[in-house]
Amino acid sequence: MRKVAVETWMRTLALGLLLGQVALAGCGGGDEEALPEIPPEEGVVLLSPEQLVNAEVETAEARVERSPLTFSVPGVVQPPDTARMMVGSFVEGRVERVLVLEGDGVTPGAPLVMIHSHELADWQRELTAAEARVAFGSTALARSRRLLAEGAVSREEVERREMELRLAEADRERAQEVVEHLHPEGGNVVIQAPREGIVFRVLTGPGEAVVPGAPLVELGSAAVLWVVGGVPESRVPELERGDPVTITFPALPGMEAQGRVISLGSRVDPALRTVELRVQMDPIPAGVRTGTLAALHLPSGTHREGILLPAEAVQRLEGEPHVFLEESPGRFRAVPVEVLTGDGGQVLVAGVEAGSRVVIRGAYSLRAVLEGFQGLEDEG
Repeated sequence: MRKVAVETWMRTLALGLLLGQVALAGCGGGDEEALPEIPPEEGVVLLSPEQLVNAEVETAEARVERSPLTFSVPGVVQPPDTARMMVGSFVEGRVERVLVLEGDGVTPGAPLVMIHSHELADWQRELTAAEARVAFGSTALARSRRLLAEGAVSREEVERREMELRLAEADRERAQEVVEHLHPEGGNVVIQAPREGIVFRVLTGPGEAVVPGAPLVELGSAAVLWVVGGVPESRVPELERGDPVTITFPALPGMEAQGRVISLGSRVDPALRTVELRVQMDPIPAGVRTGTLAALHLPSGTHREGILLPAEAVQRLEGEPHVFLEESPGRFRAVPVEVLTGDGGQVLVAGVEAGSRVVIRGAYSLRAVLEGFQGLEDEG
């Protein structure tokens, strides 16, 4: 019996604290303000004006609205295909170091991967040899021109020396371009970022053997992000390019984004029987990154009439959706409703008469008070 009494007292205290109406008396005495009045009938909550302020209850007149029905499909945030770039190796060798991590921002020319390759040493030797041939050819050509002036050699000899020098200079330029393209550092080839972007994936690691064309790093841009999902083939006719879409994120409760359909796939996935859908977000909410899971709330092409309310106005009592109606100042009744559709932060419901005063803010507090009184009655 003592345990039941303590639990009852704690529940009553919690209800008072919820509405800010319990004043603890000091040693000098003090009055205790009233708790919410025990309602005369089930499903009713009675609050004083002070309690209404503390519970932050706000009501609005119920108006019938015609709202499009929606359906939802899962999706994942991705950069556009045109914003992605695969940076590969252009030499054969072994990865010495990876200089970036996934998520790093890079600028054009930033080092990404260092590769030890014999090709670099071969081209450096070729450059040295070509420079030597150019130096020799320049000296030989100058000597031949002097001898031609003295009549000691023919013009054909001078022209041959000129041709040899041009070939040597071409070999030097070619070797120099290749060496500069390899960006040598400490005897290693440095693979650099060709443009500004974000590192989406690192596809190699130290010690790994690579060949020309082997993918090393995937770069992209997060300035534009898509949400890519699959629409059941039976619902594709309901969608058109440019349709507005509301996007929510399971890992980011309360956050939503707006977007529009930018493309519908031209083929049906034979296993899933879905068509790829791409939605562009605008703007991109803070905290949303590539790979974030999302839900796409898409227009179905049909409409229904009902009362449009904030999602927080609908509370579950004994597992069923309810809203609170204001019958008179301070008197609220919980009534069951049918949720017709939900789109982000709003829901369309049936079961409420137009013109009724509906609690659109503070419904959670009323539910807590109502459930608290029901618990007290059960224990009694």
